[in-house]
Amino acid sequence: MKSKPLPLFLPPLESVSKGGTTVRISSSHSDGAYCVCEMTTMPGEGVSLHVHDRDEEFYYIIEGAYEMEAGDKRFTAVAGSMVVIPRDVPHQFRNAGNVPARALMIFRPGGFDELLGEVREASAAGTLDDKQRQAILTKWGVHFDADSRLS
Repeated sequence: MKSKPLPLFLPPLESVSKGGTTVRISSSHSDGAYCVCEMTTMPGEGVSLHVHDRDEEFYYIIEGAYEMEAGDKRFTAVAGSMVVIPRDVPHQFRNAGNVPARALMIFRPGGFDELLGEVREASAAGTLDDKQRQAILTKWGVHFDADSRLS
């Protein structure tokens, strides 16, 4: 029997990273229903074309602007924009501005936070190579082309 989710309050981040993703609500807080991450992307940086075969993604742009492509749609998402990307839809994004951009990302079901954790653990241990990175991505249903990188 699943436990009843408890209310959760998260204050603002004390500092915003200069690039990367911070897990704000883990999958364990929602019994695996979702997870929430906050992403900061430096100018010109982003994530290349990829697909999630298990996750729906919701982006709320907090600051800056992201050039995004999802399926056959291309658009610029500025602060205050909301973007929904269903599972199995190829997508990519990059910071289109000259300042760091920030977005709140919700993944349904949860698990993306666990993917990030596995990548970070292997990287910290010095064991993360392309083969292991690909195995982690595949385990969590994320598929990039051969030249893509997840940081």
